[in-house]
Amino acid sequence: ISSDPQGANIFLDNVCRGVTPLTIPSVEAGTHSLLLRLQGYNDYISSVTIAPGQSLQVQAALSPVPTQTGCGALLILGAILGAFLLSKKLS
Repeated sequence: ISSDPQGANIFLDNVCRGVTPLTIPSVEAGTHSLLLRLQGYNDYISSVTIAPGQSLQVQAALSPVPTQTGCGALLILGAILGAFLLSKKLS
């Protein structure tokens, strides 16, 4: 299993198996879920079917998560447990 860029975490059937590039030996025949996850990139999700005795190569091109620019709003909700106010007149 390889990815571009390299270094993605590999989850096969929801179990972390390592990072790309990686060869996973002795995978049981059948259909398996494959997830590649790398910070800053969209997850790569696929279903792979392996026949008995078959070797399978997976090459995934990871796409970057779009960055947002501009202004936004932040609302912080909480309780004040203890506070004091300092006031100083600026010259």
